[in-house]
Amino acid sequence: MNMGRNRIIAVVLGGAVVVMALTLAWPKVETPPPVPPSQVTVKADETPERSSGPEVAPPPLVAPVAPLDAEDMRTLASRAKAGDGAAACQLAYQLLGCQHRLAAGRDISLELMAERERAHEAEGNLGAANRMAEEQARRITSAGFCRTIPADMLEQGSRYLRAAALAGEPGAMLAYGLGHHFNPSARGLAVDPTFEAWREEAPAMLHRALEAGEPAAVFTLSLAYSDDHGIPSSLVPDDPYRAAVYHLLWARMFRANEQRMWIDKITPDQLASARKEAERLHADVFKGQRYESKDTYLQPPSMRLPGYSRAPCDAPR
Repeated sequence: MNMGRNRIIAVVLGGAVVVMALTLAWPKVETPPPVPPSQVTVKADETPERSSGPEVAPPPLVAPVAPLDAEDMRTLASRAKAGDGAAACQLAYQLLGCQHRLAAGRDISLELMAERERAHEAEGNLGAANRMAEEQARRITSAGFCRTIPADMLEQGSRYLRAAALAGEPGAMLAYGLGHHFNPSARGLAVDPTFEAWREEAPAMLHRALEAGEPAAVFTLSLAYSDDHGIPSSLVPDDPYRAAVYHLLWARMFRANEQRMWIDKITPDQLASARKEAERLHADVFKGQRYESKDTYLQPPSMRLPGYSRAPCDAPR
């Protein structure tokens, strides 16, 4: 594993130079104008190999959000101000990820990747361990970049996410509805000045995300209607029939097994109706497409694991 460790050191040292340059180059980005509450309602150089046996392929890596240079930031901010939801989403995800990691003083996904690196090394799967080490190096460089962002700019992540959601960006609508812009610990949530507007808008945003073809919204709504799984779900009235519809839709879209806990709570007639509705939604909204497991949900910007999830601004596959 010395090769992997040496690569980490090399990348981190190189990243420090980039960070110093970025600190001097940040543009002054205009604060996006406030958006009034919406009117919607709820209805590797060389890879070492194992000494024996085939190498177990690791999950595909998903690079962390690439650090934006001054010109990137200026361009995205300008496009976002003009109503470009995709640009607002990219900017929001970058800023929120940095804001949350800096506030927590740690990167949970970095810690989990370190655990996986050690596990791969213990198994003798040195190629996978080195690739995980390289991913950690990229994360460390990104963390240095985060510290160069001015505080007044860093605080605009939630506003950009809401702007992207109101502009109709599917992933941003779901991320906003789930409250991904709030402090991951939820401390101070109820006194956050944006909380009341979010509480009124969140349930409708979850539905609008599904209607816009966001696959991760399906599992979210199945949970929301089945029980109060966290604050976003608590804003949606429990409804066993709706929960069954979205669960059956999820099972179709992700080639998953149906779970009795969702369908045993409704009558046989309701189940037949729920199957028909799930089939219609799959055909009409998602065009019959099937999805990979990582598209089941969106992880918050502060905790993104390689190969197991996607950012709100990434297109589903």
